Amino acid sequence: MSRASATTLSLLLILFAACAAQAASWRAYHNPRFGVSARIPPGWTENRPGPANGDGAAFTSPDKRGTISVSGIFSVSPIADEFAERAKPDDGGVIAYSQRGPNWIIASWTKGDQIIYRKSIFACNTGVWNDLDIEYPVADKARYDSIVKQVAASLKASKGADYLPSMCK
Repeated sequence: MSRASATTLSLLLILFAACAAQAASWRAYHNPRFGVSARIPPGWTENRPGPANGDGAAFTSPDKRGTISVSGIFSVSPIADEFAERAKPDDGGVIAYSQRGPNWIIASWTKGDQIIYRKSIFACNTGVWNDLDIEYPVADKARYDSIVKQVAASLKASKGADYLPSMCK
């Protein structure tokens, strides 16, 4: 093996190990009440105290400029209305991206100098909306793109303690 090949292989192995270590340091958040879960980046701190009703948790970035909220909520309106509500930006927000599947919706918008990303999954077998909201400065978009992608991909629904099978009959 040539010296250049050996050096390239060594660098690739170091890069792979660094990526694996970073992925391993992400931690799982699971909400026992609603069953929603997601992976949280390293260094993000959970805001204490959490909501008194136990519906989820919020996390703050190490630089205090970004937040991640993971929560569950019972479906209380017709599903079409709830999809429409989740697709709407906060007051003053301007939609930048929206996509919908049969049981999920993603919407992202800007509001002032902030980007808000929302992903919601409706779990009919539990009657619960599983929500993820990530908010961060527009100026930091390039840095947050991979965080948003990884956290959003990790959002999962499962049966929580307040599972109500009658919700979707």
